[in-house]
Amino acid sequence: MKKEMRKELQMGLLFGGLAIILSRFFTVPGYILGALLGFGLAFEIVGILPDSVYQRIKKWKRRLVSPRQQ
Repeated sequence: MKKEMRKELQMGLLFGGLAIILSRFFTVPGYILGALLGFGLAFEIVGILPDSVYQRIKKWKRRLVSPRQQ
């Protein structure tokens, strides 16, 4: 059974890799590199959560964003 990576984990790896490449080959301000690494780490943590916790966070986020019905 092949299990695919979540989008969040892929985005986290992309942001982290982009920050490393930019710091190595280009002159980029530190706050941009820090933001990329921070977002990358946050997305990676969300991407590796167990499925039950991931679904609970997803439901909480939907309730938070969706307008309340009256």
